[in-house]
Amino acid sequence: MRRAAQVMTVSMPPQFPGDPQQPMPGSPNSHPQGQPRFGATPAGGSPSWASSPYPAQGSPYPASANPAGPYGDGQFRPVGGPGGHPEPPRKKRTWIWFVVGCGVLLLIGLLGLGGCVALVASSGSSDDGVRAGDPVTTATAVEDAEAEEAVEEDAAEEDTSEPASAPEVGTSRDNPAQPVTDAIAIETSGGTMSVTLGNVTWDANSAIAEANMFNEEAPEGQVYITVPVTVQYTGPESITPWIELHISYVAEDGRSYDEASVVLEGDFMDVGDLYDGGTAEGTMAFLIPEEAVGSGTFSVEGFLTSGTYFVAAV
Repeated sequence: MRRAAQVMTVSMPPQFPGDPQQPMPGSPNSHPQGQPRFGATPAGGSPSWASSPYPAQGSPYPASANPAGPYGDGQFRPVGGPGGHPEPPRKKRTWIWFVVGCGVLLLIGLLGLGGCVALVASSGSSDDGVRAGDPVTTATAVEDAEAEEAVEEDAAEEDTSEPASAPEVGTSRDNPAQPVTDAIAIETSGGTMSVTLGNVTWDANSAIAEANMFNEEAPEGQVYITVPVTVQYTGPESITPWIELHISYVAEDGRSYDEASVVLEGDFMDVGDLYDGGTAEGTMAFLIPEEAVGSGTFSVEGFLTSGTYFVAAV
């Protein structure tokens, strides 16, 4: 009997924690067939497997961090990704947005710089107009052509128009009055003087020497010339001709020579006052260079009036 019991004990399968306790045959809680009764408590009040001679075996599956399940429904979910392995941490991709932002800022800067350059170029071209090397627009070419046509038309009109009238006789050295025939009218304070010059004596040295012994001889290279002057006055007042009238000789080179200080027969300074309708004649003398002989004019001016008149020296 003892040997049979030992055989039965050895032949029993091993027990693990959590398996129903299997009492030994012959114990009060043993099943009639040798199996423990369901719910029976072994003697001593503690399960017989608490002092089991077999070591505790660990579970081959990893324990869940949340016994109630990660979803709160009590269901088991494997930890990690497929196969139970933990998922790798996700990589942050903020550098991509940093690169995109820098590219946008660079594009905006380039567009702004291009706009500034275009504005400066347009303002420079508008202030300076068309410069050398710039393309000429069609509008500019049309305007230039119209301007050239207008200039040509004006020139054609000038060619067909009557020539401009020449300056009045006696008002310039290029168009002087003629002696003997042309009289110059000069306004005075109370009337009008009519002045006429005669022909010139180009060498009057001997006549001046004979007129007065105190007259100085003409220096070497110079010569005395004389010209007769006739004055007629019209007006309510009277005039003194040698005061009202000033005459000079103008050489071809533009130099002028005043009346010489000599005594003459019939000197113009000896003419007295003239009243309305009065006429008088006197002679004036001038000392000029010999090279100025025969190529000048006389300038005639009134004392109180503006304007200069010219008479040819012939």
